[in-house]
Amino acid sequence: MKPDKSIVDRIAKLLRLAEGTSNPNEAAAAAAQAQRLMTKHQIERSDVEGDPDGVQQDDRPLFTGKRVKPWLIALANGCAQNNGCMTVVATADKSRVHLVGRAEDIAVVRELFRYLRKEIEYHVKLARAAGFVWGPHVGQFRLGAVVAVSMAMERARKQAAAEVSSTAIVKLDDDAERAEQWAYENIEGLRPNNDRKYQVEVDDGDRAFRAGIAVGEQIPIINPKRTIE
Repeated sequence: MKPDKSIVDRIAKLLRLAEGTSNPNEAAAAAAQAQRLMTKHQIERSDVEGDPDGVQQDDRPLFTGKRVKPWLIALANGCAQNNGCMTVVATADKSRVHLVGRAEDIAVVRELFRYLRKEIEYHVKLARAAGFVWGPHVGQFRLGAVVAVSMAMERARKQAAAEVSSTAIVKLDDDAERAEQWAYENIEGLRPNNDRKYQVEVDDGDRAFRAGIAVGEQIPIINPKRTIE
């Protein structure tokens, strides 16, 4: 028998709250309530979300360019890996970076990438105007900022995983691995992306890089799920 739509909608709202709130008590309470309703009405998570895997390659590129810039691919990877996705680089007349993952995770990565890219470029503009960075040093500055925000996202993900681990509802660790497995099984000719990790080979003693890290540490990591909803 098909589950009651009103109950399914209520469970879906509770799950979105559990995954979207920054309050650990609120997340745990919402997840526990969702679990009770699912048990009581014999509703599976697949009834709430449709296909529980739902992994796909987004046809719309995250960004394009004649040459993929290291700081942009690093930022894309930091956003993707910490939000259940992976990046795929396709090269034709232009280089195109696509996302692989669930539709809801892709939407989060898109919003987060757009926001962080804009923030980093804003601080680059300020640093240039002040004469603090110039020429090739701008790239080091950007990479430093990317490393800082990526590390902040990883800390937030690990903290969220620890806070909701007792609910067995919110799963944060296996989505990126699932997206990667799907990509290798379904995208013909896919090769390992050696730049997929956001860690980059740079001189930690470089003044511009260290300045980028300092700036990146001050950029707030927003919760895109609330913006999207």
